[in-house]
Amino acid sequence: AAGAVQGIAGAAQGAVDSAAGAAQGVAGSALAAGEGLVGQAGAQGQGALGAAMTAGQGLLDQATALGQGVAGAAMTAGQGLLDQATALGQGAAAQATSAMQGLTGQAGAAPGQAAAAMPSIDDIYEGVVERLRRDVLAERERMGDLLGDILG
Repeated sequence: AAGAVQGIAGAAQGAVDSAAGAAQGVAGSALAAGEGLVGQAGAQGQGALGAAMTAGQGLLDQATALGQGVAGAAMTAGQGLLDQATALGQGAAAQATSAMQGLTGQAGAAPGQAAAAMPSIDDIYEGVVERLRRDVLAERERMGDLLGDILG
């Protein structure tokens, strides 16, 4: 009977050892699987972070390009307005010069002659007053009222 008890005890010990080995194997497999999942999650997180950084850089590049385009368009429009203003200013200067030459009678004179024969302030005043008199007379003729309110 003692041999049978020892046999049963040996078999029980073998079963316990076998169960312990199996438990250690399952624990090792679970640990390896857990580490694998952690590694996969870390790799996916790094991939997501890299994708987010790439997308952010792309958006920044697009915003920079749009800003440069807007700045270029604004500069072009500003230059166009400046060119128009310059042309208008030059046209006004040419008209003023032409009007001055018409008042002074120097329209056909060379530039050196016009400068040498510049009229005095009194001559310019007389020319302007004479021109106004002619314009008033022409307007009264057009209205049919040459005498105005002189006769009452």
